Amino acid sequence: MKKRLLSLFLAIATLAGFSSCGKGSAKTDSTSAADYNMTLTLWLPTSEDTTEESIALVEAAINEITKKAYNTAIDITAIPEDEYDEAIKNKVLAVEEAENLRLEEEQSRKKAERDAKKKGETLPPRETETAAPSTFINEDGQVEQFYPEAGENQLDIFCIRGYDNFAFFADNAYLAPLDESLAASSKLLKSYVFSSLLEYAKIPGDTSTYAIPNNHVVGEYTYLLVNKRLCEALKYDISEFTVDGLTALDSEICTQFITDIGMLKDNKSTAIKGIENVDPLLDFYYDPNVLFWNGDGDTSKFSVIASYSQDTDEPDKNREGIGSVFNDSSMKRFLSTMTMMKSMQDKGYIAKDPSKSTEFGVGLVSCSNIEIAEYTDEYHAIVIKNPRVDNDDVFQSMFGVSMYSLDVDRSMEIVTAINTDPTIRTILQYGVEGIHWDYNEDLTENGEQTIKFLDKSSTYKMNLVDTGNVFMTYPGENLPISNWEMGKAQNRDSRINPFLGFSGYMDEKTTEAFEKIDKFSEEMLAKINDMTAEEFEGQLKYQAPGSNKKKNVLDSKVKAENAYADITEPTDSESLVFKWVAFWDETYGKNLTQV
Repeated sequence: MKKRLLSLFLAIATLAGFSSCGKGSAKTDSTSAADYNMTLTLWLPTSEDTTEESIALVEAAINEITKKAYNTAIDITAIPEDEYDEAIKNKVLAVEEAENLRLEEEQSRKKAERDAKKKGETLPPRETETAAPSTFINEDGQVEQFYPEAGENQLDIFCIRGYDNFAFFADNAYLAPLDESLAASSKLLKSYVFSSLLEYAKIPGDTSTYAIPNNHVVGEYTYLLVNKRLCEALKYDISEFTVDGLTALDSEICTQFITDIGMLKDNKSTAIKGIENVDPLLDFYYDPNVLFWNGDGDTSKFSVIASYSQDTDEPDKNREGIGSVFNDSSMKRFLSTMTMMKSMQDKGYIAKDPSKSTEFGVGLVSCSNIEIAEYTDEYHAIVIKNPRVDNDDVFQSMFGVSMYSLDVDRSMEIVTAINTDPTIRTILQYGVEGIHWDYNEDLTENGEQTIKFLDKSSTYKMNLVDTGNVFMTYPGENLPISNWEMGKAQNRDSRINPFLGFSGYMDEKTTEAFEKIDKFSEEMLAKINDMTAEEFEGQLKYQAPGSNKKKNVLDSKVKAENAYADITEPTDSESLVFKWVAFWDETYGKNLTQV
């Protein structure tokens, strides 16, 4: 086992660009003031199928490592996933209450001692705990290290899921600041956790680190899919779909390709086999760079309020605007794509039911760089938008250390081990070797090791992202570690969502304004759907009789809506735009006054 896990660690270290020495454990230099044996608690979400027996086996297997490496035992509490978030909040509040009670009793004791001293009296001595021995003699007469049981009100390390939960713990000072540990005993974490996750896992305006994100693959690419068979038949060069590094739905070449397929289908051409079954365009798409604003936070759902963000935009250099989706200056490409889509719709070139389409000329798909392989036999896949790191990615799952932890530095040593030591990481995720899983006898074609699951009844089942750095263990059954290389490449290609960390803006006034905007957006979209492409374009460039000025009628209608100012007024401290500007200024240290 040791040899195999050491090989696993060396393989991972090589893939990640690290070198390692030692006995296979990523032991860090301890800066903890306490070098004595201690027991720390670890709270995790798990499947409802996970049994107490399996948790005990995992705990024992991990402690065999952590006791030797860190003089630390781990007491694991695993709660079913659907109960976990509430359970850990209740635990934190209970620990706080117990600590407050202890402090009150301490103050009362000190006051009582002062009062007694004034009277020339002495209080009876308090009950004291006997110091625990560091070793003991077991029943076999051998010397063993002693590790105390975790206290009833002890909380050290716990998993945090989602931004709202993180904000609750951080804003209420339930989490210990971790920057000192990250600069000392746990500095290794900076090399193992994707920099964007670690950098942005903070409360806006506060530079302190209060939790360590569990490293994982972020975001999705948006691909333009172009039919290979039809490209060849119609003599199109796929390289022409990208101009000056830009691939766009509304490009001239893309529009012409769709149109050519549609005309052949309309004319019932026999030049291309099966053309009658081809949908020229798979679906009606908005420009993928538009981010809609609405009451339910779905950035893909149409709204008359939107932002436009491209891969080249850098949030710390350019503040994105929030305004009318029909604004000519900021939404030029969105409107161009919308007009092109309506033109294809008018001609009947869009699939009536995309889910039933068996072959199409052009389409969009959002997925990982691994999942795209499902399409590449039949379609050219061109990246039209890189993955974006957003709140869901950064705050998906992280480890925090309680402000009331027995020892913050020792806790951080364990968090570091979970994220950098493949032995601990694999046990925590998949269980104990020989009981829950084992190595496959045969290596992959590339000579790599994989694992198989032995526990067919699934008595130990954990979410891969909730148990630490995913890149430190196997992606799953029969999958080699090298499968993560595509995920690492995806992370390197990712961009920051400009609204990362922007939340908490839905107060009473904003909610009321969005209710009006959302209703207006539905009405506006229904009217647009009834327009032809020519009518839609005419609304964008309307020229009234007797006037020499062109007017964007749709934009004017949005700005006439009585809820628009409530959302976009930059001088109204309760508006969405004002809050966004304040957030951006606070986060990136800029002082711009115009949106």
